[in-house]
Amino acid sequence: MVLGALVVLFPACVGATPTDYTINFTLLYDSGSIADSTGSFIYDPTLTNGFSNFMVTWNGNTIDMTSFANNPNMGTAGPCDPTGLSNAASSFYILNNPGACSSLPGYSVEWNAYILQGTSTPIFRFYADSPPGQPDYIDIATSSAGGLTSASSGGTWTIQAQTSGVPEPTTFALMGAGLGVLGMLRRRAARRIR
Repeated sequence: MVLGALVVLFPACVGATPTDYTINFTLLYDSGSIADSTGSFIYDPTLTNGFSNFMVTWNGNTIDMTSFANNPNMGTAGPCDPTGLSNAASSFYILNNPGACSSLPGYSVEWNAYILQGTSTPIFRFYADSPPGQPDYIDIATSSAGGLTSASSGGTWTIQAQTSGVPEPTTFALMGAGLGVLGMLRRRAARRIR
């Protein structure tokens, strides 16, 4: 029975939080020669402001998305964001489910980036937008000083959790406790055989 409990508990504790993610961008359009976009973030689902170190590089500009992912622009909860929380959990839902509402007529889900005409400020956003007349949308958008050329691009994305080769201290502790219990059970079994 104790062994069964350990088997159930161990996998749940191995998935450590916070988790590092990389963003894999697919480019569907661009208005010139734009360098590949890259992105990464750390997300901890146990925190209200669960995002940290959320950085995107687009067209040579590094843009900090952290505070905007923790406080997205929100409409009412709908099929693109069923959490209804208007916080980091909503942003993570969209980032982790970029096709969540793509099958619904009139919805658009995309990342896009552009530089406003007459400025040199790049804007980068992930968004899910409802059909006209519907209040369901989520927008993770920010701008950052920099950028000298007029350019725009956009497309789809996926995120990928990064696995670490070094377990967390709590994982080591759980492994040690589990091995200790297994050793104790083995000694008891050996005594019974005698």
